[in-house]
Amino acid sequence: MESNMKERSVCFTGHRDIEAWRKFEIKEKLFEVIKSLIYKGYTDFYAGGAYGFDMMAALEVLRVKELNNNVKLHIILPYKKNVNNYCSYDKYTQNLILERADDVECLFERYITGCFHTRNRKMVDSSSVCVAFLEKSSGGTYFTVNYAREKGLEIIFI
Repeated sequence: MESNMKERSVCFTGHRDIEAWRKFEIKEKLFEVIKSLIYKGYTDFYAGGAYGFDMMAALEVLRVKELNNNVKLHIILPYKKNVNNYCSYDKYTQNLILERADDVECLFERYITGCFHTRNRKMVDSSSVCVAFLEKSSGGTYFTVNYAREKGLEIIFI
């Protein structure tokens, strides 16, 4: 990836399970952070395609994209997912995001050990800012935030 694109790129990482009462607040914070980043010249946003924070972030990027067609949403999936286990709202939302994203990259044909870490590292390696919703000191989000720190990314916590 050209370094110029990386300098104006942002990745998202966050937990899948978010209490219902917190979703509105997180959504509004995301919207404000994304607008602020666009004002600073960031145009490319990477999300991982999982339910929870990934979907919320992708939807907020799409919301801003309606007002600014320079904004690009890139979805990086760890493997070709079967969304049949998602509830109907999440299936609908996932399909909407995949249809409206500027590009969708699928790293592996099927689940393999480490595919989520590979996806997370690819998003971080493509970005200069990481927007994170982190509430636990373990798991994939924790790993991704630490990797982003190691790589020198600016971290913005929601």
